[in-house]
Amino acid sequence: MYKENTRKLGIPRPLYHKIMLTMRLTTVILLASLLQVSAATFGQRITMNRKNIPLESVLKEIRKQTGYDIFFDSKLIPKDQQVSVTLNNATLDEAFAAAFKGLNLTYKIDRNSVSIRKAEAPSFLEPVVARIMAIDVRGRLVDSESGQPLAGATVKVKGTNRSMTTNIDGVFFIQNVDDDAVLEISYVGYKAKEVKAAKEIGDIKIEMVSSDLEEVNVEVNTGYQTLPKERATGSFAKVDNKLFNRRVSTDVLSRLEGVVPGLLFNRNTGAASNGATDLSIRGYSTLFSDAQPLIVLDNFPYDGKISNINPNDIESVTVLKDAAAASIWGARSGNGVIVITTKKGKLNQRITAELNSNLTVGQKPDLWYSPNFISSSDFIALEQKMYETDFYNQAIMEPNSPISPVIDILARKDAGTITSDQAANLINGLKSIDSRDDLSKYLYQKSANQQYSANLRGGTINTNFAFSLGYDSNRSNLVGNDNQRYTLNGTYNYSLTKDWNVSTGLNFTQTRQNRNDVLGTLNSVYPYTKLSDSNGAALAVSENLNSLWLSDENAQKGLLDWYFRPLDELNLVDNISKLSDLRIILGTQYRFLKRFSAEVKYAFQKGIGFDQNHNSIESYYARDMINRFTNLSGNPRNPIPLGGILYRGNDITNSNRLRGQINYDSDFNNKHNLTGLIGAEFSDVINENDNSVTYGYNKNNRTFQNVDFVNQYPTIPSFGQSAQIPNNISFSKFTDRYISYFSNLAYTFLSKYTLSLSGRIDKSNLFGVNINQKSIPLYSIGVSWDLNKESYYNVNWLQKSKLRITYGSNGNVNRSVAAVTTTRQYSNSFYNNLPWATISSPGNPELRWEKVKLVNFGYDFELKSKIISGSIEYYRKKASDLFSTSQLAPSTGFVNFYGNTASTKGEGWELTLNSINVKSRKFCWLTSLIYNAVQDKVTEYYEEPTVNNILQIGPGNGGTIYPIIDKPLFAMYSYKSSILNPENGDPQGYVNNELSTNYFDIISKTKKEDLIFHGSSRPTSFGSFRNSFIYDRFNLSVNLVYKLNYFFRRNSIDYYALFIAGRGHQDFYKRWQTSGDELKTTVPSIQYPPNDINRDMFYTYSDKLVTKGDHVRIQDISLSYEFKDFAPFRSFEIFTYINNVGILWKANNEGLDPDLYYGQTNVSPIPRTLSAGIKATF
Repeated sequence: MYKENTRKLGIPRPLYHKIMLTMRLTTVILLASLLQVSAATFGQRITMNRKNIPLESVLKEIRKQTGYDIFFDSKLIPKDQQVSVTLNNATLDEAFAAAFKGLNLTYKIDRNSVSIRKAEAPSFLEPVVARIMAIDVRGRLVDSESGQPLAGATVKVKGTNRSMTTNIDGVFFIQNVDDDAVLEISYVGYKAKEVKAAKEIGDIKIEMVSSDLEEVNVEVNTGYQTLPKERATGSFAKVDNKLFNRRVSTDVLSRLEGVVPGLLFNRNTGAASNGATDLSIRGYSTLFSDAQPLIVLDNFPYDGKISNINPNDIESVTVLKDAAAASIWGARSGNGVIVITTKKGKLNQRITAELNSNLTVGQKPDLWYSPNFISSSDFIALEQKMYETDFYNQAIMEPNSPISPVIDILARKDAGTITSDQAANLINGLKSIDSRDDLSKYLYQKSANQQYSANLRGGTINTNFAFSLGYDSNRSNLVGNDNQRYTLNGTYNYSLTKDWNVSTGLNFTQTRQNRNDVLGTLNSVYPYTKLSDSNGAALAVSENLNSLWLSDENAQKGLLDWYFRPLDELNLVDNISKLSDLRIILGTQYRFLKRFSAEVKYAFQKGIGFDQNHNSIESYYARDMINRFTNLSGNPRNPIPLGGILYRGNDITNSNRLRGQINYDSDFNNKHNLTGLIGAEFSDVINENDNSVTYGYNKNNRTFQNVDFVNQYPTIPSFGQSAQIPNNISFSKFTDRYISYFSNLAYTFLSKYTLSLSGRIDKSNLFGVNINQKSIPLYSIGVSWDLNKESYYNVNWLQKSKLRITYGSNGNVNRSVAAVTTTRQYSNSFYNNLPWATISSPGNPELRWEKVKLVNFGYDFELKSKIISGSIEYYRKKASDLFSTSQLAPSTGFVNFYGNTASTKGEGWELTLNSINVKSRKFCWLTSLIYNAVQDKVTEYYEEPTVNNILQIGPGNGGTIYPIIDKPLFAMYSYKSSILNPENGDPQGYVNNELSTNYFDIISKTKKEDLIFHGSSRPTSFGSFRNSFIYDRFNLSVNLVYKLNYFFRRNSIDYYALFIAGRGHQDFYKRWQTSGDELKTTVPSIQYPPNDINRDMFYTYSDKLVTKGDHVRIQDISLSYEFKDFAPFRSFEIFTYINNVGILWKANNEGLDPDLYYGQTNVSPIPRTLSAGIKATF
């Protein structure tokens, strides 16, 4: 072909090549020019940050960056016309829109030129034309990676209230949309996106984000309404689903530890040591009332046990901390509010199934941690020495006085029932025994918690639903204790019309707990106590009676076996607790007049608790009770019949709550946003309790025998004494009724200025009519200001800067008092067997709510690209009308009364810092730092403190607060002491500022002013430091928690307890023994009986045993891996988790964990646990 054409044209070959080369070059140049034009037209971007400069300068900069020629009449733009423009990689349209904002100007782009003209006022026909020109928009929302449709996403026409959700196929359809409108697309877990409206948009891809990296559509739930975080003025802490599920546990509240600013878990209290959850939000705001936060579940207070709630059903948790956040809850919000939201379905959501299964195994408690122990050989040596001084003579003769095995052996030797060699061999055999070996082997075990849950969610165009099942099986680390929990939860919402919908919710929990451990019944554990012999047979231990008297056949004739064998008891006791809890929530909402909606909600809850302690005839409890009332020579012989003893208790709670409210939500011209609500609610909670005891009970045929609870019978071995048969029959009923009125209003202007108001009035049956009639409201006011949205704001590196200020009052209630004189009635007086009563409290019609006034200053910030973000908050609070005890004149008939007479004040700081340290396509390192500082002081209290109470109760960790004016609520005091006496090792104190070892004078003459004040026994600075490392599909998270600026009183040797109760301490080996030891030890010399109890007491409460509690620990570590495109699952995740990893640093040098309660004998750290599990989504 080539040859043929060239011949026909008659063009020489060399010339032909030149022509072709020229044509190719021309084509390349032309194509490059076209591409350049295209790039200039479609790809040119503008970046500019100018404040208050002439408009002409802005236009020149646009021309410089784009190359476009800009034409306009000089009269159209005054020389002094100034504007502010902030652009970042903006298009030409976006640049002109920003430059002409608020000006009566428009523009037209024609090729490479732009002409500016005055915007003409629209004619009356233009709205009609616009209506004709409106389009119907259709599109489909899909995941950017998988292409899967996303159902339930929100598509909103920007600047209007028009929105809809995508259907099950991800499709949306909106009619009559301006052809130049912009659509805002949002979906939980995905980045928000804006697209230009079009008739057929096609697939819109949005990207999934990790909640570790950024907040997506963050909303806070107050229990009455849900509002965007950017419009909230109050102090909230939101724990989303990902952060909530970072921790593995069978309860809800423990998952908040170390991740919520202001929330402190008090681990060093008696309540916490017994398994209760002891929380405080921003310190304490009460003295003797309930100090725990209000728990709200799905918009209503939860009246059951918090342990009933399955954490696998929880979507998020919001903690309300200041008055603006919590005051709408009125008289129950003074300690903060924890709002729990369960998982819900969404409209047009494709059915999603979730499965979660995990196993958590915990170590045995470390019995060797406790310093309250000395070796068996050393303890036996002390016993032998004291036996030679006849110290135990009286105890040996008393049947009611238990004696140790060594004293038993020595007494038998002296009585001639065993030889000296036999006694020596028996005692030598005890010296090598460590009681902790058998205790750990037989009474403790590794804990094991199993969790299984299934969740199903979905929705159609007018309905959505969620349904879940859960089963938990928890084995305690105490042998004989376990717990099973079954949960069933469901919600269903149906839209009857586009404006009217109804909702239903159901929560059902059933638990069964076995409490058959025997550790709590071991009253006397000696260092050489042994529970079994070499063949594994159960051995008897000293309990309540003298072993010599028990071995006397004549004394035991006619009685049941009276020995206590702990290992046998494990199989003989039968203690169970059952609980069924049903909660039903019904609601309906109707929208009217575009901006209004009315809703009515009703919540019913019924909890039925059942406790049963069955002590069979073989159990030690039943044998002991029968024997003590056995009349060997009288009639009846057995006032307590032969058989088992059954204790039963029933606890029934009925709760009814009805709420009606009207909501308002409007957005005018994209400048004014006004939301509000007003409503009323009625609450009625009735708790009934009854207890009974049955003697002579036979579990097999359910028979029993009646007993005489009225008359008294002689008891043994307390010969000559008599008593009534214990009667556990009791009945109680408590009614808690409220009528409340509430309102809330929030106004936002230009999306940067927000004003919020709230108020609530509570009326209750607890207080007098006078107070209810006064209707004293609890209220709040708050303002916020988004500085970064101001036109003059030009701090480019700080992209978010927001100020918040709130002020208001919360309340707290005390259910132990009433406005009228109250009496407590009893049956069977000890003196005449007649009914009798006591006055519980005198009438006080002026009783009222405890009030907490709080002011909060907050600043939220965010650096460019969210490299660093966080908030700083400072708050001050004043609690008044607190319930406390005040003295009365004896002429009134009462020594004191309980009323609104005390007050406290407090202040604190909260700092939250989140940083993105490294962020790449596959690797990300994130850090979250929380710092809290809080101080609470007593400002008013009308009871003179005593030194003994200051020392023993003042720290408050035992459960009782002892207020001291101008000091913290939990004040740690001690006696001032000097070095030990060089001559005898006695501890030395001060009387009238002079050294003294007269311990009676030290204790009786020391005044409060003479004591040493150390500080608070609760941390006044605390927080966490969490690091997350994300590599591809691996996620590793390590959380450190710290507690600072507090003190604790450690245990030491108490010589009275050593000789009387056999309780030793490792400080025994550090005791003063010879002159010069006072320079290297603070432990007093040994004090042989008869003991000076005051000496032990002085040393126990001296400054030598007060230690700083500051420490840092690795709280937990979590590691997970997520499989994607792992058929048949949408997602599949495997995870491991370690809790209570260990202490990194502590201020004390004794090796003690400061986060424990040392007010008990046996102390051991919370065992480390290891969890593993899977999460799957279909």
